Formats: sequence, C-alpha cells, structure tokens
Amino acid sequence: MKNKPRSFRPTLTILEERCVPTAFSEPVVLSSVDGFLDVTLFAHQSVQSLETLVAGVPTPTQVSQLLTYQWTLNAGLASDGKTTGEAYPGPTFKVNRGDTMRIRLENGLENLAINPPVTTPPTPPVTEMPINNHTHGLHISPAAASDNVLVTLPAGESFVYEYVISGDQPNGLMWMHPQ
Repeated sequence: MKNKPRSFRPTLTILEERCVPTAFSEPVVLSSVDGFLDVTLFAHQSVQSLETLVAGVPTPTQVSQLLTYQWTLNAGLASDGKTTGEAYPGPTFKVNRGDTMRIRLENGLENLAINPPVTTPPTPPVTEMPINNHTHGLHISPAAASDNVLVTLPAGESFVYEYVISGDQPNGLMWMHPQ
C-alpha cells in the first residue's frame, strides 16, 4: 500500500469572539533617537482602567491597588507624541543594535495600601516594597549600573540603569521586568 503525501493547509480560526482591537490593546512605544533612549520610570500604586468582559463585551473597569509605572521621556520618541504617561501595561521600549538605553527607576512603592488575602495566621498589609530591574534576552553585562540582579532599590530611593546594546545583539523580542 502506497502512502499519499501529506500537505498542510493553514487556516485562520477565530478562537474567541472577544479578540477584537480595542482602546486598551496597545501600549505606547518609546523609541531611541540618534542611538539613545532615556526614560524615567516612577513605580507607585495607582488606579487604572483595565479591560474586562462584561456580558461578553470588552468594558473598561477601574482597578485599585495596582502597582504601575508613570513614565517620563527624557530623550527619544513616543508613539503617542507625549513626554509623560501612565497606563497598564507599561510602555514598550524600542532600541536598535548599538543604542544606549538609560532608565532612571524611582521607587515610590511606600505608604502602600495592599491588603493580602485572609490567611491563618493573619498576614499584615503590605506597606512598602523594594524593587530591581532585570532584562531577558539582551546580551547585557551585569556589571555596575547595567543588568545587575543584586541591586535592591528600597522604597523612596532611585537608581539609574544604563544598557549598552551591542552591535552583535541578535534580533528578537526582549523584555524587562521589576523583581
């Protein structure tokens, strides 16, 4: 018996009816200009409008106690033309090989009002939080003020990170997060 050759025919299937573009789908993009992107991120607690489904319809809902970043663009270009902003998710940073990205991280995560779930024994409310910034996928040295996971930034303090993107950095979608 002879086997027939198999072929693959791609098709597009809608997985969920809610998969439609909305006002809440794209974060602002902050891009380098002339090889440099300089941003100040202020970590703090805020109230944000997040998209949730109400009776199957994407609907903005106010969410409190959210830990977010307010950003200020010191050098570079913002896709929305603004120099400051705040939203969830935070901004997307777009840099190229050979660029330098400087991020001043200010920790405003003090005097928080985060009530943890009820536990036994009771867990006290979270009132402040130390942070750090860390990248994934970028070939960055952990030395000094770069991608150093051992830096701990207490509430009320700031730290300036400087990421020099090498000329041989592979293409890709890299990401960074506080820890």
